[in-house]
Amino acid sequence: MKAKNMSNLYLFCQSVEFGGFTAASLHTHVSAPTLSRAVALLEEGLGEKLIHRNAKMFRLTTAGEECYKRFAPLFR
Repeated sequence: MKAKNMSNLYLFCQSVEFGGFTAASLHTHVSAPTLSRAVALLEEGLGEKLIHRNAKMFRLTTAGEECYKRFAPLFR
């Protein structure tokens, strides 16, 4: 896996761990828009939607749940 993809995967896992981009940005010191773009790039690369998101909702898709369960332990 390329370093950029791994970074995007890490930011995805952090966003899930903290329940959204705003909360994750406080812990990762990465802006919320950057986190959102990283997840969008990850989704594009995987060809799967991982998170249903809008201004008031942040919910994992089935693919997102599987991805998080598989890769989150790597970053703990």
